[in-house]
Amino acid sequence: MRKVNGNIRQGVQNMQRRKRMRNRFLVAIAMVLLFSVLGMGRKAPVEQKPVVEQKPVVEQQPVGMPPGVVVGVEVPDVARNFLEEEVPYVYLGPDVVSPDEVTGFMEVVGSPTVPLAVTPRTRYRIAMIFPSLDLSDAWYCGWTAFEERLKEMGIPYELTTMGGAIGDHVLQAAHIETAIAQKYHYVIIAPGELMVQKAGIQRMIEAGINVIVWNYTDPIREWGLERYPDGQQPLAYMAFSDIVGGTMMGEYALTRLEPGSKVALMHGIPGMLTQCRVGIGAAMMEAAGHEIVYVHYADYDKTKAYEATKAIVVAYPDVDLIYNCSTAMAYGIVAALKELGLTGQIMVNGYGGGYGEQKHLWAGELNWAVMRMQDDWGVALAEIIKYDIEGRRNEIPLVVIGGVVLITDDMTPDDVVALSEYAYRYSGVVEY
Repeated sequence: MRKVNGNIRQGVQNMQRRKRMRNRFLVAIAMVLLFSVLGMGRKAPVEQKPVVEQKPVVEQQPVGMPPGVVVGVEVPDVARNFLEEEVPYVYLGPDVVSPDEVTGFMEVVGSPTVPLAVTPRTRYRIAMIFPSLDLSDAWYCGWTAFEERLKEMGIPYELTTMGGAIGDHVLQAAHIETAIAQKYHYVIIAPGELMVQKAGIQRMIEAGINVIVWNYTDPIREWGLERYPDGQQPLAYMAFSDIVGGTMMGEYALTRLEPGSKVALMHGIPGMLTQCRVGIGAAMMEAAGHEIVYVHYADYDKTKAYEATKAIVVAYPDVDLIYNCSTAMAYGIVAALKELGLTGQIMVNGYGGGYGEQKHLWAGELNWAVMRMQDDWGVALAEIIKYDIEGRRNEIPLVVIGGVVLITDDMTPDDVVALSEYAYRYSGVVEY
């Protein structure tokens, strides 16, 4: 692991701009929901820029990440031992890129915007396929930061968003077909589960579309290590390392559990993400002598997590921790425990560390969470596209890994203000 530190510059976004962006997002989400029912992608409202040579005035942005943030450029042994058996069909992301590649690129992401260095050849048509209906604010942050950075760079673009629920694999496959038919220059796809959409992603790559796989850092092993056409890999994978996040959570859980504690696991959708976020920590807790009393798959869904929690506490009233891996599921667990009068009696973690999770943390309803430098995953998407337009594809790491840090219930809002100001510098989700 490496730490990427820097200075935080205050007041990056003003309040009115944040509110306008959030209002745009809410309107666009309503449109995505309507068209998702019809199985259609639609263009989100985007301020279009003409193709011009004049460079925009660039606002100053924070330089580097705050102290304490970890960029996962190494695989901890405990994670490797678990994952090589559980998910042998992927390369572990840090194994295919050098630490210098990743940290160097993320320093660019955290630095002031540098305008596009070449004259744009066209207005770039970009499609974003992602689970826009998920309760986590992560997707809003990524979308907002991505567009804002593109505008600052002076890249002319037209963005089409194709949304849906995180577990709606059929709808996502339909969106992939739409993207192939429309022949976008770039497609950013956040698969509900990578291996489920593997064939569709491969078809987009072979159709000549520049694909960025979002929310995953572990390349499919069958595709080799080279980008298409030399191999089968996409332009890049970009996410926060769930290997590091899962290890952080497991290590911290061990410091909070009494010997011989009882733990219930709340997984998401079967596959790579949940194995990293929940499976690594579960293996650590079992090895330390704690008992896994129940395992449930709640599909990253708040309602399913809420109902499962009520069943868990009836069947296992002495459970000490409900260990989960998403914002939406954490919300459901917290709501169920609050309804049952059990807040504070059973520990609960979050995963993301955004606005809602921080509110629960400060209210004593959540005990710890992995906090992602959330806007970075939108900024990184824009930087990947900029590098490619400038003919610098060989400088793009195949795997781009964002920074994370653990926040806990013994901290205060003042302890994380610098983290939040950096993490949400474009989206403004967490304000103090």
